[in-house]
Amino acid sequence: MKNVTLGHLLPTARKQAELGDDERIVALLRDRWIDYRRHRLSLKGLEKGS
Repeated sequence: MKNVTLGHLLPTARKQAELGDDERIVALLRDRWIDYRRHRLSLKGLEKGS
């Protein structure tokens, strides 16, 4: 990426934005977990049930 200001991004997002096209695509296709309190509680309930 040339002539682009990335100061508005968090450092981890900035590093990813600076990757090459192929590396950015791979990063975007990776599974991610967004942590929400209700999801954690649901997972705990599922784990107790097994």
